[in-house]
Amino acid sequence: MLRLAKLLLAAIFCLAARPAWQPQPTTLPSTERQQILQLLLDLPDLQGYYHAKLAQRLPVKLQVDAFATPGLRLRKFNHAVVLLTDQQLKQRRIRDYVRLGLLRQRQDTLDFRLGYAIEGVVAAGQLVRQPNGWRVGRYSVVEQ
Repeated sequence: MLRLAKLLLAAIFCLAARPAWQPQPTTLPSTERQQILQLLLDLPDLQGYYHAKLAQRLPVKLQVDAFATPGLRLRKFNHAVVLLTDQQLKQRRIRDYVRLGLLRQRQDTLDFRLGYAIEGVVAAGQLVRQPNGWRVGRYSVVEQ
């Protein structure tokens, strides 16, 4: 019984020592959110899925959420990225848009997940904060 109590106490201390996750890093300044979103849109392994040579795929569209808010200045393939609400996407029957999924910040890292449903593609990975801004860490792009 004493051994079980020690194990339980050790587990509690380990969990308490872990940095807390923030569900969405929406408190970041808009300049940082803009940089992060631009990095995500520019992931090298994602570029071919945009099919930028097809006129109907431009400009790139991004679904608005608590992190990707109107007013952010993003560019892709020499066009301004269009930020649209869920309602606007449905009304216009737009299917070729990027949608943010998971965004979790822990200290100087940001775990991310985003999807481009029309291509059945999901990108997931990590960004790392450096003194001069964010950079792409490890990530993968998979077709589902």
